[in-house]
Amino acid sequence: MSITFRCSQCSEALTVPDEAAGQQVRCPFCQAVQTLTPPPPVPVPVPSIPPSPPSDLSRREYIETGNPFQPPAEIDDEPFVFVKGPLVASKLSFDKLFNDTWNLYKNHLGMLIGIVVIMSVPNFLQNVLGQILQLLASSGAVSQEVFIGMLLFLYFISFIAWVASIWLYLGALRMILSIARGNPSPPFSMIFSEGRLVLKAVLVGIILFIVALPFVGVAIGILFPLWYYNQGAADVTIPIVITLVVSLVSVLGLCYVNARLFWSYLFLADRNEGIFESLGSSWRFSRGNVSVIVLSYIVFGLIGALGMLLCCVGMILTMPIVHCFTVIAYLIMTGQPYLYSEGSRPDNRLESRRDEW
Repeated sequence: MSITFRCSQCSEALTVPDEAAGQQVRCPFCQAVQTLTPPPPVPVPVPSIPPSPPSDLSRREYIETGNPFQPPAEIDDEPFVFVKGPLVASKLSFDKLFNDTWNLYKNHLGMLIGIVVIMSVPNFLQNVLGQILQLLASSGAVSQEVFIGMLLFLYFISFIAWVASIWLYLGALRMILSIARGNPSPPFSMIFSEGRLVLKAVLVGIILFIVALPFVGVAIGILFPLWYYNQGAADVTIPIVITLVVSLVSVLGLCYVNARLFWSYLFLADRNEGIFESLGSSWRFSRGNVSVIVLSYIVFGLIGALGMLLCCVGMILTMPIVHCFTVIAYLIMTGQPYLYSEGSRPDNRLESRRDEW
């Protein structure tokens, strides 16, 4: 049996199990928390199809359990249930990708800036610590043994900062996915909720580094002999040409590997896939989209580089658009509905694939 009632804030018809009576429940439409009282003798008509919850959290809980209305304490303990519905491989269009990325960026810039600021904290603290150690070393106030110890400590802190950055990046992906799916104001606590995925994400990052290492190794391995040969050679044309060709091949190889496997982080954050499962999904759904992805890398990479030239303020303004591109490209490639997908409507953006879920 179930209890059907209307939200006291938005008047949407909601359905919960009988055992929820007397507990606090959260509406997936307006996020209002209210105490559920027993229903009156005359039952409220139950809609033939339960409404599709538009919020990222409630929609996933509905998919997994059929009950999106859990007491707030339970939501805090288990903040996210992952989507298990089928995905449809789709082709990327650069025009649509760029337009939808821009729309998501400009319509939610304030929230996106907040996300980027939080994500930058580990690297900022690492840089501050590095500057302090550099000042101590240059002042001669520490011995060589102490300096070596500080250097090893800095390497350790750099690793911790990398892990923390991955942790925050997964939460940021979740938040931007939630925004793209129609939730304009997901709680910032969501960015800290992906601790259970950090180990898998770190291992994925190590695998990606190992896969990309041969391209870097080839470039470095050929540059040193060419540099040595160049010291006594009269004609440097051939070494320069070889260096440029090898460097170009290495860069293209790195772009290809990244275009095929980077999306593993999205499959981790959005669907809680395993390490190799996420790598396989990234490879499968990016097939046929490499050229658009690489072109997007160039365009949005230039935007990000412009932000770096403008220092902190520029990066805060330009980095959000890079993250928006990542999320929109993932949603398009996997055929998932979002704010600007074809057929979406402001009041019913997620119903188009309700049956597939």
